Parts: sequence; C-alpha cells; structure tokens
Amino acid sequence: MNLDFKQNIISLDTLESTNDYAKYLIKNNQIKMNTIIVCNKQTRGRGQRNRVWESVKGKNLLASFIFDKPLIDDNFLINIVSSLSLVDMLSELCINDISIKWPNDILVNNRKIAGILIENIFFGNNIKSTIVGFGINVNQIYFPDYMPKATSILLEEKNITPQQLLDHFIPLFEKRYFQAITGVDLLSQYYNLLYAKDKRIKMKINEVILDVVIVGVSKEGKLILDINGKFSEYLNSEIKYLCF
Repeated sequence: MNLDFKQNIISLDTLESTNDYAKYLIKNNQIKMNTIIVCNKQTRGRGQRNRVWESVKGKNLLASFIFDKPLIDDNFLINIVSSLSLVDMLSELCINDISIKWPNDILVNNRKIAGILIENIFFGNNIKSTIVGFGINVNQIYFPDYMPKATSILLEEKNITPQQLLDHFIPLFEKRYFQAITGVDLLSQYYNLLYAKDKRIKMKINEVILDVVIVGVSKEGKLILDINGKFSEYLNSEIKYLCF
C-alpha cells in the first residue's frame, strides 16, 4: 500500500502551527487526500494540553500529515502508528535507549526528542479528516529553561537535515499505517517500549501525589496504573509525571 504522501508536500517558511494551517486548508476544501505540511518555523507550535513547542528556525522537523477520509478512525491506534514510526526512524539512525512516554512523547535516554499531536475534523458525527502533527528535534542543541529534559538527533551524535529526515520517515510511517489497517498486532510492540513500564514512579493524579507503577495502556488509550495493588485507568488530563 502506498499512501503517496511524497506526492503532496506543502513546504512553507513560517507558520503559526502546521496543524492549524492544515485545519484551515481542510475547512476551505483546499487539501488533497494524504498531504504533508512542513515548515521551517512555527510561531505558535503546541503539544498536548496546548503546551508550547518551541523550535529554532530551520533546525527541526515540523510537519503535519493529513488524512482525508482516513482508513483508521481510532485515535489511539493512530498514536501507536505514529509512535512506532518515530521509534523505527530513530533506531535506523542507530540511536539507542528509545522509549514512548504515554501519551505522545518519544524519549531518548529519558530526554524528549519528539512529540505527536493528533487532531480530528468532524463532519456531523463522522471523522472527515485526521491530522497527525510531528515535532522532531533534529539539529537544535540549546533548549529553553522550561524544557530541561530535551535532546536532539544532533546531540545524540547523528548528522541529518530535517528534509533528509522527512524523506526517511515517510515510508516508515506508511509501512506502520499499512500494518495497522491489516491487523498486525502493534499494541504489544508499543507496550514493550513504554517509558517506566513496571517501575515505581511518582505521579500527580487529580492534584494528589502518589507512588504508582505503570502497568500498560488500555485498548481505549488510557494509562493503566497500579496504585497500592489496585489497577485504575486514567486519561492524560488526570495525571502528571513528576519526573518530567
């Protein structure tokens, strides 16, 4: 299966956000099926919970993959596809100690190297389009004080340009997407890469600090925690990692 993303790439210098620009194009019916928007600089880049994603111009890969009439309507499955694709890419660059910090970050040596932001556009009760935004630290070496635990491909002693990285990433993403729609078990692979799995860490849950053990993730995409021997499932909005 070929999603033909390489045939439809919109490259711009500066945008507020690639995801926001994608939504604008979809709203105005100006998008082709399966398109990538990429830019050198975002002035209002963001991640989950509207957290700021700050990036030095031209140093990183900032891209949004747009699916018009997506074949997958499960956000968590898209998240798995996106996460494993990023892990594949970093592994092929011979970068080690990669983990997936639920729900949307990729870590190397416990430092954030990439983030994912998935958004859907609805027509009535049905998903019309899905936007998968990626921010990947490529050649940035200095990060703001509020991002103390960040790294980049260059800091991991690998040399590649953002454009080369995009060219390398597209077929890996398409391969994982094809695996998802053909029923390949990706969830177990995702579990094996989960950050802090089976380890005791501190989390703030509904404003209370607790010792927890990350057990896994449910099929609905909720984090499963062991709290004093009791298993409970949580949404991203209900928890905060205190080790980050």
